[in-house]
Amino acid sequence: MSEVYGTWNLSLLHPILARAHHNRREIWAQVEKSQVVYCFMEENKLSKLENVRRTWAVRSGERILSVRLLDEILGSAKLSINQAQIKLKSKNKRQLQEVLRIFWQHHSRKELFILQTHQNFQDQLKYHIVPYFLQQLSCPVFGPPSVDDKCLFAKNIHHIFELVTAFLALKNGAQLIVTPEQYPRQVIDIIKKWKVTMAYVIPIFIYQCSKDVNLEKDDLESLKSIVTSGAPIGETTMQLCKKRLKLQDLRQAYSITKAGGICSLAPYGQEILKSVGILMPGLRFKVMDFGMKETCMPRQLGQILIHHSHVETPAHKNPEQVKAAFVSEFFKTGTVV
Repeated sequence: MSEVYGTWNLSLLHPILARAHHNRREIWAQVEKSQVVYCFMEENKLSKLENVRRTWAVRSGERILSVRLLDEILGSAKLSINQAQIKLKSKNKRQLQEVLRIFWQHHSRKELFILQTHQNFQDQLKYHIVPYFLQQLSCPVFGPPSVDDKCLFAKNIHHIFELVTAFLALKNGAQLIVTPEQYPRQVIDIIKKWKVTMAYVIPIFIYQCSKDVNLEKDDLESLKSIVTSGAPIGETTMQLCKKRLKLQDLRQAYSITKAGGICSLAPYGQEILKSVGILMPGLRFKVMDFGMKETCMPRQLGQILIHHSHVETPAHKNPEQVKAAFVSEFFKTGTVV
């Protein structure tokens, strides 16, 4: 397990995840609002926990009431890997409704912390962001998934775009297939086996498919749409991939987890393949020069800055990091256009 701690405030339920590379200050910043803390961790991280525990004791008294090792909790139980597949069936919609309901409850109290690979600070997303984006992505302009679709996820589901679109597929009644495989041939085999109609893939998949002429010989009649997010892709590469896979729809999304989530998504069937589509409602952006002094003129090279109600300053309120990440409340995305 890559997570070091899972901490819960027993009265308000603030789930927090921290990775091993986080230092004591970052861990403290994430859990300082908790009143009662139970820590579950790996044995080799005990020394780091003791450092954080001493910090808590000095600042606001003893907070860690119990420490449990993951080995004690999990015991000797092993997950079975003998079966080729496992199907989970729900007798009704109550389970999904219950999952969605928890995002709406106690809106002033709950937060959802989504973990990603950025090592400078933990990304914090308020609980209501997921249903907020679900509502936006359900607009007809964005097309499927629908109840007739089989959606394949060959992506990292812990990022905001993948998490929301996974919920979207389930919400709309589509079948959801998740795989860690990301090499084109392996993904293609899964598409053929399960008759996938829609796929969410990483940008390198698009690039590699554009170079593989043999893909035109594959029988992929079921596959109608592919959505990708994570890095910009040129129009020529997108056109070649669409041709090789005989797609009706190939589009890009622009999303930044640490900047509040999904920024834009191309409409279904958009012909300008290099475009990431339209901005999500409530989001503003501008392009500034690299000195962050002037707004760029049309076609002038600069960095994208965005402003959204979901964009939050780092939890620890470090002035230097806030200054490095924000300009007049606009978040520096690091994306150059």
